Amino acid sequence: MKHSHKQNPLATCSVNVKNYGARGDAHTIDSEAIQDAIVDVASRRGGIICFPPGEYVIDQSIRLPRAAPLILRGSGYAAEITASGALPQDAPIITFDDAPDMPAQFFGIEDLKLARSNDGPVLRHLSPTDWMRLTDFRMRNVHCHCVGRSATNVHLEGLLNCVLESVRVNGGGLGLYLQGSHVTIINLKVPNIDYSVTNGMDVMGGNMVFIGTRIGVCDEGFGVRLNSGALGGNIQFNGIGFEGETTAIQMDIGNISNVLITEPAISSPTNIGGIGLNIGEFARNVRVIGGTIASGVEGSCSVKINEGAREIRLEDVNIWGANEQIIQVPSTGVQHIYIRALKALPAQGPFVLTRGIIGTQDHLSEENTITAGEQPIYRMAFSYPVTIRHITDGHEAQELILLFDNDNTTIVGDGNIQLRTPAEETFTTGASLRLFYDGASWREIGRN
Repeated sequence: MKHSHKQNPLATCSVNVKNYGARGDAHTIDSEAIQDAIVDVASRRGGIICFPPGEYVIDQSIRLPRAAPLILRGSGYAAEITASGALPQDAPIITFDDAPDMPAQFFGIEDLKLARSNDGPVLRHLSPTDWMRLTDFRMRNVHCHCVGRSATNVHLEGLLNCVLESVRVNGGGLGLYLQGSHVTIINLKVPNIDYSVTNGMDVMGGNMVFIGTRIGVCDEGFGVRLNSGALGGNIQFNGIGFEGETTAIQMDIGNISNVLITEPAISSPTNIGGIGLNIGEFARNVRVIGGTIASGVEGSCSVKINEGAREIRLEDVNIWGANEQIIQVPSTGVQHIYIRALKALPAQGPFVLTRGIIGTQDHLSEENTITAGEQPIYRMAFSYPVTIRHITDGHEAQELILLFDNDNTTIVGDGNIQLRTPAEETFTTGASLRLFYDGASWREIGRN
């Protein structure tokens, strides 16, 4: 999905806030001067309000009128709008007028830092009706900073055809809330500095593309949550990175569909870490390609597939964790799980999945394939019936021990699996099979 940002056809006027009395000296209250500049430019049918380098202190929210397109343009992070302690805690630094009932179109915030020293919102757009959308909105090189762990730092509703590029969000109970459609987010960073971010990003909508996202959160909540909703689908994460002590990607129960995650770098390294990827109930058509998903918590798992999920694909993914159960699948209620070239590396114990390596016969990948790990002796345990026809990877002189905790796991001795006899055999609870890789195939060397 590609979304382009249209050029503002009305932004022909450009003014300097200092011409309206703004000082930018980190002491003078510049709220009135900034608002005067905005009102003047809006009266000319829109334009650009420029902020030269400096720190512009405000004690009331900057309000953008919906009737005229406006761009607030700074000078990199050298231009900063700072909230004084007089700004009410529930008042954002920048917000949009809630009247008239019309869309706000061709707005932008560029090359600015927005900061407050207390717990409260930084940027807010509400969309109580379908008419009050924010369309063709662009944020570029913007740093939004607040202190505290209760407010939503950036709250944007009703987005349509919008682009957020090189945006950094730090602090808040929720770093970023996005609701809308046809949105592109490039190089978004929600860092966890001094444990200031409780939840990273809440996404509700569809047709969104995230490129180069980096999330860091503390010991509560989630990194990214995909909310169920009327437009809860068609979401891409290309190169998402996560490091924290909680669930990295959480999909809610409900209408979550058509999610593509490529080359993730998900790490939860501490002992209180959560689930790397939690695929919600009734999620549909979720695909993960490449990358790494890891959980550092004992008693948890790296990937959890919940009941009712269907059409789930994990391809060429490195999955590891501190706990032996690194992928969890319920015993009933899932359909069409496809796993290919999975490299699963539990830090301790056998490789255990609730339903077995892939699932029941109807839910196996077409290759019915498992992947050998890197250890000299590697153990895999199966707690639900599966059929295994092929083992990928492996290195010469490696030993593979298969443990069975069900009464109907079938190993097919053709292809690169060589059983002593017969060519196909079903194993029962308590049985085990030892295989040795000779560089070409896996040969049976013992069983119990």
